[in-house]
Amino acid sequence: MRKPSFLPSYDQKKGRYYISIPPVHSETSRRKREYFETKKEAEQRSGELLKLQSKSVLSASRAGAELIAVALNYHELFQMHYGYSGLEEACEDLMRIKDRESSGGTFSELLDGFEAEHSPNWGERSSRSWKWLRKKLGAMEGQPVVTLDSQKWLAWLTENAEQGGWGDRTYNDIQSRLWSVWERARKLQLVERNPIDPIRKRKIKREEKAVYTPDQVRRLMNCAWKHDRDLVPFFAIAIFAGLRPDEKGEIARLQWEDVNFEEKWIRVTFKENKTNAQRFVRLEANLAEWLKPWKGSKGPVLPTNFRSRRRAVTRGKYQAKEGESEEEWKELVPYGSHVRDITRHTYGSYFDAMFRNRDLLKEHMGHADFQTYDQHYRNARTKKEAEEFWNIRPPRSGKAGGEAA
Repeated sequence: MRKPSFLPSYDQKKGRYYISIPPVHSETSRRKREYFETKKEAEQRSGELLKLQSKSVLSASRAGAELIAVALNYHELFQMHYGYSGLEEACEDLMRIKDRESSGGTFSELLDGFEAEHSPNWGERSSRSWKWLRKKLGAMEGQPVVTLDSQKWLAWLTENAEQGGWGDRTYNDIQSRLWSVWERARKLQLVERNPIDPIRKRKIKREEKAVYTPDQVRRLMNCAWKHDRDLVPFFAIAIFAGLRPDEKGEIARLQWEDVNFEEKWIRVTFKENKTNAQRFVRLEANLAEWLKPWKGSKGPVLPTNFRSRRRAVTRGKYQAKEGESEEEWKELVPYGSHVRDITRHTYGSYFDAMFRNRDLLKEHMGHADFQTYDQHYRNARTKKEAEEFWNIRPPRSGKAGGEAA
C-alpha cells in the first residue's frame, strides 16, 4: 500500500485545486476530495495532512507487535465483539483514535495559553509561583491532553504533596491553579470536562496566629511616641489598619496623600501588576488620633533608616541599660521572622471581635475569599479585649517631633 502524498492537483472543470483524502484520514472513513481556491491554501492543507500522517505512523508503531498479533489471532472476535470487518479496519480505527489524541494537543500547550492570557496581570509573587508550578509539572507537560484524567491528577497531587511536604493550604492553592488552567480550556472547548472537578480540596485546620495583646500594643506605641516619634505612623497603620508591614509592602509605598482624614480612609494601591488596582481601609477613630500630628504632610509615610529604627524600638533598645549590647536587650514585643505578620493578625483578630463584619474585614485586608478569615480571625479574641484594643490612644501631652511627657 502506497503512502498518500497529498500533493495538490488542479480540477480543470471546477477551476479549483484539490487534495485527495484517503479513508484513513477522512471523518467519513471514505475517500473524498477537499477543494481550495488557491494553490497556496491547498499546499498548506497538504502540509497539515502530512504532519498528521507522521503522527499516525508513530502512533501505530507504538501500538507494537503484540496488539497486531492479537488482532490477527482473534480475527473472529474482532468481528463479533467490535464489529470490524478485519485487521485493516481495526487498525484504521486505531489510527483515527490516535489522530484525535494528537490533535487535542499537549498539556504544555494548555499551560502556554493560560500563561499568555493571565501573566500580563501577575505581580512578582504570582510570576514566581507560576514558574515554580511549571517546573513541578515538567513530567506532565508533554502528555496528550486526552490522557490526563482525574485519576492521574489526583495521583500527581498526592505524590507531590507527600514528597514536597506540602501543607493543606499549599495543596489547595495548587489544586485551584490547575482547576483554573483546565477550566479555561473547557470554556474554549479544547476539552469536554474539567478533570480537576472531582478532586476535593483538603480541609484546612484552624490555626491560631500570634497577636499582640492590648498591653503590648500600648507599650509599643508609647515607646515609639516617646523615643522615635517618626515611627508612630508606621506602627499605628500596621496595627490599627492591618497594612502589610514588610519593607517592600503596602506601608512602604504609602504616601501621606493616601490618608484622607476628612473622609476617614486610607487608600492602598497595588503597583505589582498592570491593573493598578486599589482598596480602601477605614480610618478608625483611635488611628486617626495617632496620625493627627501628621495631618497635611506630604511624601512617604515611612521615615529614613526605617529598618534599624524599627528594630531598636521592638527589640527593646530604649528599655536597656546604658552600654548594653543588642544581644542583651529584652524584646519590648515579640519580634522576628516567626511573627512577621503579627501586626496584620492583630488587626484582623481585634477587628472581627469588635465589629463582626467579615465582608468588610475581607475588603480591608485584600483577601480573595474567606478562607484566611475562617482559619485565623473568626472568634480569635474576646469583645472585652477588642474594646480595650480599639481604645488605645496617644498620650495627651507632647507634639509631633518632640517627646511626650
